[in-house]
Amino acid sequence: DDDDDDDTATEEVAPLEGLAADLVEPGDRMVAALGGVGGRGNSGGHIATRVARKDDIRIAGIPGVEQRYRLELKTIADVGLVGLPNAGKSTFLSAVSRAHPKVAAYPFTTLNPHLGVVEFSNHNRFTVADIPGLAIGAAENVGLGHSFLRHIERSRVLLFLVDASSESGAIPPCEALDALRAELHAYNPELSTRPALVAATKLDLGRGAEREFARLMRHSDMPTLGLSSVSGRGVKAVTATLLKMVLKLRADHERERPPESIDDFLFDGGHTPTRKR
Repeated sequence: DDDDDDDTATEEVAPLEGLAADLVEPGDRMVAALGGVGGRGNSGGHIATRVARKDDIRIAGIPGVEQRYRLELKTIADVGLVGLPNAGKSTFLSAVSRAHPKVAAYPFTTLNPHLGVVEFSNHNRFTVADIPGLAIGAAENVGLGHSFLRHIERSRVLLFLVDASSESGAIPPCEALDALRAELHAYNPELSTRPALVAATKLDLGRGAEREFARLMRHSDMPTLGLSSVSGRGVKAVTATLLKMVLKLRADHERERPPESIDDFLFDGGHTPTRKR
């Protein structure tokens, strides 16, 4: 009857606001939508001689929850390359891995993240993400800033690459480093606490690059190295330093992470997975 139809009407669920869940570790889960409860039907008069019983009525089911989500995939890497456009990130990635990102002598050559794997003779390895160049004002979404910055959030170690050459229009390395750090902090202050290494690039382009590199070393409060991805100078020192940083983070993570299985997760009836205590 009409009363039953009113009772089973599906209520419209308001769209979620903010972050529903951040699934990072293996085994992380979330309840996307709660399922309904099935109803019960009646005999419908198929057996004419059947004696009617008290429970021979229709019982309506309970509808499940309908919900809409926007899924966002973030590139996960051990090391994220951070730099202004045309700072030599793609050239570095192609020099240390088998990745083949587009390399050209103009800014914004890379429009999507590229992943590469740096392998060592002792079978150690780590992954590197070539993040598209950040424009000044990226934290305010200038130059697709948020689209690029969100991938940096999944990098364990940050490698700041700054152009030390005297090429026309290049921002001096010290100013470039300060600008990059300011953009990351404005977007997410937690990024300022990530382990980081600074590398001056393009040291093969004359004495001016050497002078800027020396100036950068005095200016930076982070470990600072120099390299030339074209000649290979300093590349091994940079990758070896990054490997030490990555291995330390992995060891720290394993010590802090308790053993867990799929049964270690409870659900609070909402959308966020919680761990057993």
